[in-house]
Amino acid sequence: MYMLTIQAMSEGRSLSRSYMDPTADLRLISSDNVVFLVQSYYLKAHSSFFRDMLLDPKLKAETEGNRVPKPIPIDACARDVRLFLDYMHQVDPAPPAAEWDRLLSVIRLCQLFGCSIIVERITIRLPEYASAAPWEIFCLASKLGVVNVARDAIKHFGNLDFSALPHNMPLAKAEKVCLPYLLGLFRAMGDSSGTLMGLGRPQMGSHINYPDVSRRFQPLHR
Repeated sequence: MYMLTIQAMSEGRSLSRSYMDPTADLRLISSDNVVFLVQSYYLKAHSSFFRDMLLDPKLKAETEGNRVPKPIPIDACARDVRLFLDYMHQVDPAPPAAEWDRLLSVIRLCQLFGCSIIVERITIRLPEYASAAPWEIFCLASKLGVVNVARDAIKHFGNLDFSALPHNMPLAKAEKVCLPYLLGLFRAMGDSSGTLMGLGRPQMGSHINYPDVSRRFQPLHR
């Protein structure tokens, strides 16, 4: 461990406190220069990209005999790389409460490195968080293309601290949703209330039956 720490310091880098296994045979480095010491079998078990790369005889021959493995760069900040690795090492990693955008970064890494099993694990658990963070889960569902999770989130839109009506929705909220899901939401709200939501302006006090909106919801594609 001492040698690995000295190596990282000599390169102007720091070691991740969560991943500093002295017996590790692989080093990853984040975009903000933090080094993660991990066992390669975790990456080979979860990632088709790393499995193919690490089993390549040519790469093995190049690294064989090196006391300190050359770090593999990961295009993500250290906290996102850590969460990405947490999903490989832990059965049930804690969700990043109030930082749901981090899950999007992890999903991007999963798609980049062929970690479909991690995406599946994240997707399965999203409905558990729908009541606490309905809009964030709806946004994630739109990015993943999972209609059933989006419907689960819509059921809890009565808990939102902002209006989901088209003429009142904050732009910062709307722009986080994929357009087919946003338009599908507006269409379902209009069908449920009997109002053309894009043109009509229901009174602010009008009741929206979100369970009914959830049942009617379908992404609106061309």
